[in-house]
Amino acid sequence: TVPAYLRAKLADLARLAAAYREWLQGQNLNDADEVLELAAKRLKRLEIPSRLDPLNPPPFFISGLWLDGFAEMTAQEVELLAALIPFCRQVTLAFCLPAGPGGGEPKFSLWDVVGASYARCRERLAQLPDCEIVVEVLERDPGRSRFAASPALAALEARWDERRQAEPPEDTDGVRLIACTDRDTEAVYAAREIRRHVRAGGRYREVTVLVRDLQDYGHVLRRVFTHYGIPFFLDQRESAAHHPVAELTRFALRTLAYNWQREDWFGLLKTGLCGVGDGRIDWLENLALAFGWEGAVWKARPGKLDIEGLEEAWEQVRVAAVLPVLKLGEVIEGEAVSGRVLAQSLRGLWSQLKVSRQLERWSEARWPGAESRVYFHEPAVVHRTVWEQMNAWLANLEMAFADETVAMSLREWLPIIEAGLGNLSIGVIPPAIDQVMVGAVDRTRNPEIEVAFVMGLNEGVFPAVPGQPVLLTESEREQLGGRRLALGQVGLQQLANERYLGYIACTRPQKRLHLTWAATDERGRALPWSSIIDHVARTLKIDRPETFSLPLRPDAAEHYSEVVADVMRKDGEAELRLRQLPKLAEVADRWTEWQTAQAVTQMSPELTKQMFPTPWKTSVSALETFSQCPFRFYARYGLRAKERQHFEPDVREKGSYQHDVLEEF
Repeated sequence: TVPAYLRAKLADLARLAAAYREWLQGQNLNDADEVLELAAKRLKRLEIPSRLDPLNPPPFFISGLWLDGFAEMTAQEVELLAALIPFCRQVTLAFCLPAGPGGGEPKFSLWDVVGASYARCRERLAQLPDCEIVVEVLERDPGRSRFAASPALAALEARWDERRQAEPPEDTDGVRLIACTDRDTEAVYAAREIRRHVRAGGRYREVTVLVRDLQDYGHVLRRVFTHYGIPFFLDQRESAAHHPVAELTRFALRTLAYNWQREDWFGLLKTGLCGVGDGRIDWLENLALAFGWEGAVWKARPGKLDIEGLEEAWEQVRVAAVLPVLKLGEVIEGEAVSGRVLAQSLRGLWSQLKVSRQLERWSEARWPGAESRVYFHEPAVVHRTVWEQMNAWLANLEMAFADETVAMSLREWLPIIEAGLGNLSIGVIPPAIDQVMVGAVDRTRNPEIEVAFVMGLNEGVFPAVPGQPVLLTESEREQLGGRRLALGQVGLQQLANERYLGYIACTRPQKRLHLTWAATDERGRALPWSSIIDHVARTLKIDRPETFSLPLRPDAAEHYSEVVADVMRKDGEAELRLRQLPKLAEVADRWTEWQTAQAVTQMSPELTKQMFPTPWKTSVSALETFSQCPFRFYARYGLRAKERQHFEPDVREKGSYQHDVLEEF
């Protein structure tokens, strides 16, 4: 029996689902998760031919269907497959399982998830009329295996399931276990080995880098591979929450909601979509900080100020940005505004600022020019994709809050707007060129790979720690488990799936496998390696992993940046010849300039007299500054360098202010 509290919880969830479905029906919409169900229902309404004749096929006919690569299949996917099979002459379903599927694998083994999918498919397809099921087990054939060139990988794949007792190979060169100092060092190791592979005649597209989660390693790999000149593609959805169009929308609404605060207003101007150059924006921001311009001053103009160029700059900003935002405010700054009015007003702002035209220019140029602060390293299609998503987001906002009676103030709208903008992401199709594929093991597909780097093999990273259930706890799932409900994976099932993902990652390449992990984190604390490392080392009888750290010897360098320090520091004949290389010549020029500057240890007497004329009058504060830091004294009293002015009380002038007040009285 189900406990009373769980029945009440399920009843609440049912009410929410019913209300959501009612709203979808009212809008004539379908949920994205229902697409497979709708397709299955449509197929079931079609007439199934009594005999499938390839020479005279019915209107809907599939000669051969092949399904492969599914570790886990949802109930909707299984039902769609069952609805599709009656229209197929032949169907082949391939599952990655040991010999004799369903042959008594232990519960929560690495084959548990795939085995459950196989069992569900077979049970459902057995219910179809005239469906003959034939189970064929493909035995390992060393002669036809993709591991024919690597005995170590062949043995690793064969012995991954620890119940198999095959002898390890004598040659384990195809598999390397590398302990690196940190994540950056892992990326450097991968970059060096990739360059070696290409220099030996390989191609970048023959290499893949796999991690458990790209959120942990994506930025590190992007930086290091770019530095080493390695073409790569990150197989992940990129966040568009801070794209210029999203920032423009966010800051425009915040500017109006919070009475033109300086941070919000200049955040809008710096998006590059207002037609004002960066230099002018920086100059105006310095003036705004110095004179305290905020609030209503931007709606009109500041008082009479004898500042050259201010009138021209102010007029440009007023026409380009102030007037469009004021026009937006005329519509939405009331006590309450509906979703439809808010969406239409934002479209009007984009239209007035000609946002689509500016994005098109950026796309044609691949990245924004010098007049914009925004630089995109991704393909030009990013801007067009974001523009489409922003328009779709506004359409969804208008649809979700179509009821005119549901109206809120602008500040009440802001959390809703921020939630929508924060979830914007874009996916880019990998280009068909020579690039290294970088992706997560559960997402990226690499059918023809010779070399694979599996990074981040630390305990708690890969295998990943099971996540906490969102709606139903683990105990509640167990209580409902016997009712034939598809509730997703729970703790032990997730751990079994992590072991399966480890198997998939380590059997991707055909020739060489590099397994790396970080020995320390960003704070220098020791990190344990993953159980996958123990398993591979035990399987292949590898006694001790290799280590990789920086810096490296010059004769072992793979990139000029690895030797630049030694080449510049030494003045031997070999170093002088290396400095003539194109990549090092520019660095050598800057190095020479720096050495020349370092040779000047004191100013000339003539320059000193100009800075500190005789007699030189000073103060106690100046002498105290010289005692604390001579360079600070030199910058303040010699160069007379001024800090950025802010329109706010300066505690350093408090003493002078008190002296002036006392002198008045």
